Amino acid sequence: MSDEEDDRPWTEEQWEAFMKESDVRADRYGELLETFIDDPDRHEKIAREMGWLDDEDDDDKEVFDDEDAAFELEDHDAPMSDVFESDDDQEDDDFDNPRAWRDREIEQIPAYVIASQVGDEIAGAIDPWLKRKPEIDDDGRLGEAFIGCHITAAKIAGGHGMGYDDDVLCGNIVNCKRGLAGAHQSRKALVSMRDDKILPAEVVDPLLPRIDEVIKAVEERIAELRSRVWW
Repeated sequence: MSDEEDDRPWTEEQWEAFMKESDVRADRYGELLETFIDDPDRHEKIAREMGWLDDEDDDDKEVFDDEDAAFELEDHDAPMSDVFESDDDQEDDDFDNPRAWRDREIEQIPAYVIASQVGDEIAGAIDPWLKRKPEIDDDGRLGEAFIGCHITAAKIAGGHGMGYDDDVLCGNIVNCKRGLAGAHQSRKALVSMRDDKILPAEVVDPLLPRIDEVIKAVEERIAELRSRVWW
């Protein structure tokens, strides 16, 4: 590979590999936290198991005294509300308020807006069945249907938070692709539950065209972002 190719921004494939590796690390962290949750030395043990702390680095273990802070290292899709300060700490003037500007920007992305709306519509439609969940053998499909379009919105927001510069553009695209998978997940779960008579057709069928609108909007956003890739 030439030096010029080495200097090129990451491709979608490289970002996908990176995010999959991050997913594995995040899953591993969750498993370790569950294992050591009652251990008074859990922070140090988790840090060692994760490879964050070598034996000679005991003086650094205070860095991991908050498992939330440690887990944050693995979260590449944190919502913008977690990145900026709370509303109480922000200036009232929107011109000096980065969170307000970010919120305003994300609300201009059609795929984000419709994914958020449809996610709420799905939640409202299946909420009565979620409340009866112990009585329903849904194999987790109610949860998949409920969260799918919310994942879409979160991933689009995560991609937007990464930005649009060359060095992160394909990472933004991969986030959108993950969001697209969330919408497909929701649609598949709803159709499956309708066919298995878990949810009535009159609940599911009106939601399907709405999810198709989400899918189309995300596909259009991915195509638009890909049009900016020159490498």
